[in-house]
Amino acid sequence: SYYDKKEENYTVYAKITIRDDRTIVKEKILESFSVSKKKDIGDVGITTSGDKSKFLIHREPESKDEPQELIGLCVYDSHLVKIYNRKFRFPNNKKFIVKDYLVTNSGKVVVIAYLKTPGTGMEDYISYKIFGVNEEGEELEEIIIATG
Repeated sequence: SYYDKKEENYTVYAKITIRDDRTIVKEKILESFSVSKKKDIGDVGITTSGDKSKFLIHREPESKDEPQELIGLCVYDSHLVKIYNRKFRFPNNKKFIVKDYLVTNSGKVVVIAYLKTPGTGMEDYISYKIFGVNEEGEELEEIIIATG
């Protein structure tokens, strides 16, 4: 990946090589995003599936002050073919803070996030939630985990 300070643009590059002689088989620009490092917004991250057959490129929202801001993600296979590209937001326009992204071997995306609620004492109450990316729509779906 490369961040161009002058253009405020973040580009994600990928290539497939043969390990023995390091020959490049395929080279490609996967995504290009407008970002603003001055405000520490618009960061881009990459997460791989457990079996390394899929990888996720996720882009943080452009504004940390707006809870309804869309978060972008793209899932690719190991041959650099885009499986899907989605933008999403959290349910009820709440301002969740993303802790981690996971991509499964089948390409499903899970988002682990938390919500800070002002507490009665000196500490805030933190509530963790797990969300799945829907096939349709822009809002994430909360995954309820039953215990016991």
